[in-house]
Amino acid sequence: LTDDQLLEFYQDLKRASQKPIPQTPAYQVGQFLQGKIPHPVTGMITLKGKVVEVDGDPQLQDKQGFTYPLAVIENIKPLSWEAYHDQ
Repeated sequence: LTDDQLLEFYQDLKRASQKPIPQTPAYQVGQFLQGKIPHPVTGMITLKGKVVEVDGDPQLQDKQGFTYPLAVIENIKPLSWEAYHDQ
């Protein structure tokens, strides 16, 4: 990837995360979820994490500590504690 492609990807991701989403399901802080986000090379990647609140917004935090706005995650499914820890 070129720097320009990577920058464009992250700008698109940021724009998508700032769009209001009608009928966003409510997820509780601490709940384990799985979903997919667009990736510039592989197309889509699967994320597993738990819901945290960052500046008042619900986000998915993975085991490495990275957070992703729920607004940009597709196909969100709740996970059990066991399924989350079975990575």
